Amino acid sequence: ELGMELSPKGSVFGEGLSRKRTVQEASWPSSAFYNSSAHTGKNDRKTGRAKRAALVGDNQRTLQETTSARIARPVSRKGGDQKANPDRRTMTRAMTHAFIANQQELDQPGPALPSAAQKSLKEPPMADEWTLPKGDLMKGKRGLVMGVANDHSIAWGIAKQLAYQGAELAFTYQGEALEKRVRPLIESVGAKLMIPADVTDDASMDAAFARIASEWGKLDFLVHAIAFADKSALKGSFVENTTREMFKSSMDISAYSFVDACKRAAPLMTDGASIITLTYQGSERVVPNYNMMGVAKAALEAATRYIARDLGPKGIRVNAVSPGPMRTLAMAGIAGGKQLMSTARDWSLLKEDTTMEGVAGCALWLLSDLGKSVAGECIHVDGGFHVVGVPEGVEA
Repeated sequence: ELGMELSPKGSVFGEGLSRKRTVQEASWPSSAFYNSSAHTGKNDRKTGRAKRAALVGDNQRTLQETTSARIARPVSRKGGDQKANPDRRTMTRAMTHAFIANQQELDQPGPALPSAAQKSLKEPPMADEWTLPKGDLMKGKRGLVMGVANDHSIAWGIAKQLAYQGAELAFTYQGEALEKRVRPLIESVGAKLMIPADVTDDASMDAAFARIASEWGKLDFLVHAIAFADKSALKGSFVENTTREMFKSSMDISAYSFVDACKRAAPLMTDGASIITLTYQGSERVVPNYNMMGVAKAALEAATRYIARDLGPKGIRVNAVSPGPMRTLAMAGIAGGKQLMSTARDWSLLKEDTTMEGVAGCALWLLSDLGKSVAGECIHVDGGFHVVGVPEGVEA
């Protein structure tokens, strides 16, 4: 998601903070991570056949019920369909998603969906489709995540992976609208701390970290995933479309917010804590339409190195993660975002899209004991796209 999220105002707004953890002496990461429950339970052939048969039956019934629900819509005297009532629409959507979920699990082509349900197939993968390993790498650790916007946010993927590995999480949010959108996600991982925070307001940030201090007393890790650029600054000419106010607000929210969050989090952290932020390769190279955000991300990466220098002697590791383009709310705010994704896939060494599993796994590595001795780095998770000068098939 290029480390960004669209704000409630329609501009690009970002992701989250995390918290610090206590390091157990002479402890080795649990093997539970490698024996993930996400990769078990598929060896019983009889159970598999029975489940498959049940799913086929469920899909047949779902298709019939969905079709019946559409036929049952009242017809006006002019011959056109009236709008279905909310209950019927909700029911039809629910059955459609059940159909799709079952069919994907069957991993085979299914019967044609009703036309009104076809667009559900074009939606990006839902968060519950990610294959995130479970274990106890983060057991006993508490962290703050800042910047979750919806269930496609990179910050949410990271948070979910940390929760699956036993971390206790707190989240910040800005505004009532975002709270309503994010609260169900946060509750789904058992988190209880939701704290309002406006990174442009010192009093709000004071209150947010005071709440963390009073509730927990310390932080083990921090995940910062917040960025902003006005949509008009994310297309065309950087020179012509960037105003003084746009520049100031983007740098404040995208870069200084990380400095400020680290300054407030550090007193709550002890030796072994870890902090990460999200960036994107547009900070290093020219990317069409990324413009102001590329400049802000370059400042963020430089800040990461200097923060790592200042907090390193305290045993606090600070790093940045640079994912490739992903289908998120932030991508929708950049002109030509879809083309950017296809180019990154075609030019990458692995010839694949950047996955949430890859990005969340990298974050888990850096925030857990596995990331010891790593500081001041910007880790690219983009299938190798960042090392390509000229792609195969293009004459130099």
